Amino acid sequence: MNSSFGPEGKNSKNAIWRAFPGKNASKPAPMLVFSIPLLLPTLAWLSALLLVFSLQANAQTATPPMPPAPPELEARLKKLETELRCLVCQNQTLAESPAGLAGDLRREIRLLADAGKSNEEIKQHLRERYGDFVLYRPPVDSKTWLLWFGPFGLLFGGGGLLWWISRQRQALAASTPTVRLSAQDAARARALLGEDENIAAGKILRSDDDIRRLLKTARTIAVVGLSGNESKPSFGVARYLQAQGYRIIPVNPASAWGDKQILGEKCYASLRDIPQDIVGKIDIVDCFRKSGDIPPIAEDAIAVGAKCLWMQLDIVNDAAAARAMAAGLDVVMNRCTLVEHRRLLS
Repeated sequence: MNSSFGPEGKNSKNAIWRAFPGKNASKPAPMLVFSIPLLLPTLAWLSALLLVFSLQANAQTATPPMPPAPPELEARLKKLETELRCLVCQNQTLAESPAGLAGDLRREIRLLADAGKSNEEIKQHLRERYGDFVLYRPPVDSKTWLLWFGPFGLLFGGGGLLWWISRQRQALAASTPTVRLSAQDAARARALLGEDENIAAGKILRSDDDIRRLLKTARTIAVVGLSGNESKPSFGVARYLQAQGYRIIPVNPASAWGDKQILGEKCYASLRDIPQDIVGKIDIVDCFRKSGDIPPIAEDAIAVGAKCLWMQLDIVNDAAAARAMAAGLDVVMNRCTLVEHRRLLS
């Protein structure tokens, strides 16, 4: 049976195969090639047409400039513009504003003036459209009293608040009792604050030279926490120091009863109980107490005029050290007097 395709039909069939490759994918499909020399002039014509249409649209929508106003009308408009406010500016008159909306509003005023409207009629027209805010100096009424008196209200309110705060501070100061320091406490306070030029601030002794110098010059050592039990470390250290020529002053409230003596010296309940003839001679306050018990001992050491606050091994209290140094005492922490003496002076 003859095919329904003739020579032309056969060519058409081949064309379909080339356009939709399937089983005949081995047959190359034709490629569409545009002619660049023909495409460029077409794009240029389209661009020119779009430019012409856009220029015509802008020309139709552009606002034609206003003709110059006569001198008398120009002066009148200038004065009127100083009485109106720019709606988008901060406290500027219409005459001062460079904003685009201000220009539109000036144009509207010019058209109203050309139509024969008086200044009051123009103002009324603008007030109906924009409210009293359009007036640079709006009338004082129920709608604008906040604009007129709001700043003064804030000023007086702020002044009243400052006055109330001042009165409260004065009342608080009057109700606070005045604490008067004794001469001794005032001197100690000045020393703590570093305001007493007669008291040189102490320091923490860390170097061997400083500790050696201290142990060489010291003569009297008050041992706080000294026990009469010979098995206790405090007794062994104090006995060694006494054997090296130091005078030992025992301080222990548990042992300070009657004429109790330790190492042949009378024991006292605190540093402040030591007699005046001995107090001024104390060079070192050697502490065998817990770290938390050191601050009151530091205060007592300051009160009796000791030269150094010494905390034994594993005893550290930075606050007490700072207090003592502020009062002019040197400080040694976490060191044993026996160990240091043997190491540096034996």
